[in-house]
Amino acid sequence: MVRILGLTKHLRVTLNAWHFYHALVLVIKVVCGRLGILRALYLNKALCVCSLKTYS
Repeated sequence: MVRILGLTKHLRVTLNAWHFYHALVLVIKVVCGRLGILRALYLNKALCVCSLKTYS
């Protein structure tokens, strides 16, 4: 019976670590994705301004 409880305790730690890892990866993807979108928006604005000046 002690071994079953020990196994359950270790399994719980493994599941918590697994959940933490995937949550961390998701947060990093969201943060980097937002930064990429913001960076692309500023780049697109700059390109539009430059192209408008060229055609004027």
